[in-house]
Amino acid sequence: MSGEPRIQAGDKEDAKLTPQNAGRHVLLIGSLPSESRTPRNVFELLASKLGPHIVHFPDGEQNDRGGWFWTQIDAVQQSSSLEPDSEPPWATGRSPQVIEELYAEEIRQKPKLMEYYIRGHESYKTRAAAGGMRRTSLRVKDQVTPDRIEIGKLGIVQTEMSSYAEFIEARKARSIPKGARYQITLPTPFTFLQTQVRAADILMVLPAYERALAREIEELVKRIPAKDLTIQWDAVEFNFGFLEEPTLDRVNTVTHMRRPKFPMEEIVGSVVRLSQVIPAGVAIGFHLCYGDAIWGENQKHHALEPFDMRLMVEFTNCFISSGRPLGYVHMTVPVERDDDPYFAPLTDLRLPDDAELFLGLIHDTDGVEGAKRRASAAKKYVSRFGVSCECGLGRRPAGSTEMLLSLHRDVASSV
Repeated sequence: MSGEPRIQAGDKEDAKLTPQNAGRHVLLIGSLPSESRTPRNVFELLASKLGPHIVHFPDGEQNDRGGWFWTQIDAVQQSSSLEPDSEPPWATGRSPQVIEELYAEEIRQKPKLMEYYIRGHESYKTRAAAGGMRRTSLRVKDQVTPDRIEIGKLGIVQTEMSSYAEFIEARKARSIPKGARYQITLPTPFTFLQTQVRAADILMVLPAYERALAREIEELVKRIPAKDLTIQWDAVEFNFGFLEEPTLDRVNTVTHMRRPKFPMEEIVGSVVRLSQVIPAGVAIGFHLCYGDAIWGENQKHHALEPFDMRLMVEFTNCFISSGRPLGYVHMTVPVERDDDPYFAPLTDLRLPDDAELFLGLIHDTDGVEGAKRRASAAKKYVSRFGVSCECGLGRRPAGSTEMLLSLHRDVASSV
C-alpha cells in the first residue's frame, strides 16, 4: 500500500510530494457541485486547488450529467429484448400506500421509516418530472433467452472522449501536470442493472450488459493512451444491500429492505471479466460505496450503515485474488466512526505494494479536526493511505466546490 503517490515512469517532476508540500494523495470520487463548468474548467480548478495531492482527474460530471450512468439508460430502455415491467426497480417509485402494505412489520418496528419514505417519494416524483430519475423498470420479454438479449451502444465513448479532449487541451496549456490521468467512472454491472431491470431478471440481462460495456471500454482504451487513463468502478452493491441484509437499526429507508442477495464472488467476478479488456498501464480503481450521509435521515446516516470495514476488505481481496492489477481502492468512513472495531478489518487487507488505499475520512460537518480523529484511529491498523470524502460531491449546493476542495487539501496536508 502507498499513501504517497505512485510515481509513474516519466512523471516524477509532476506527481512527487516533496518535504515542502508533504501530505497524502486525494481522491475525488467523480462528481462536483454543478456550477456550469466545462470539463477543462474542472481539471484546471482541481490542479490549482489540490496541486501534487491529486493524480486522477475526473471531469466533475457537470451540468446535464447529473448521474454518472445516465448516458447508458436510453440504450437499455431501447433494447428490443426488454419491455417495461409494472414494478419500479427502486422502492421510491412505489406509492406510500403500497409501501405500507409491503413493509407493514418493518414500519411497525420503526415508524420513522414511513416518514422518511414519504420524503423520498416526493423527491423522486420531483426529479422524475424534471427528467433526472429515469428508472423505468424492465423485464426480459417472454421467450427471449439470455444468449439472445441485445443491448446497443451505451453512449459512454462519446461523452468521455469529449471530456478527454479538454483534458488534453489543459495539459498542453500546462495548467495540469503531465503525470495526470483522466478518470472515467463506471458503475459495476450489478450496480447499474438493479436501477433498470427487475430483480428476477438481473442475472439474465447481465451477460448482454457486460458485452455492451466491454465494447465501450475496448473503444476507449484504443483512443486513450494507458498512461493517461484511470477507470474507476463504482461498487454501490454495499449501499444497495446486495451483499448483506441490513438490520432495522442500520437502515433508515425502506428503499433498502429485502434486496436480492448475490454472492460476493458473483459481483466481483463480473468486474473481473470486464477488467480483462483493460490493458496493462491503465489504473483500475474502486469506489466501494455506502452512499452519502447527505441522503440519509437528518443528513447524518447512510441509507445503509456499515458495521465495520469487513465487507469492503473482503471485496477488495476477492478482486486482488483474480490477478488483475489494482491501482487503488476507496473505502467509506462514517462521520462518527473513530473506533477500533470499525478499522480493525484493515489488518486483513492484502493490498499490493503499488496500490493505494483511500479512506473517506473527510466530512464537511466536522472538517479537518474530525478527519484527524478518524485518521488517528485508522493509523492503528494501516499507515499508508490517501484521503477522500465518502462519496461524490454532486449533491452539495452550487457555490460550495472551492470550499470542499480546500478542505480536501487541508486534510491531505495535515493527517
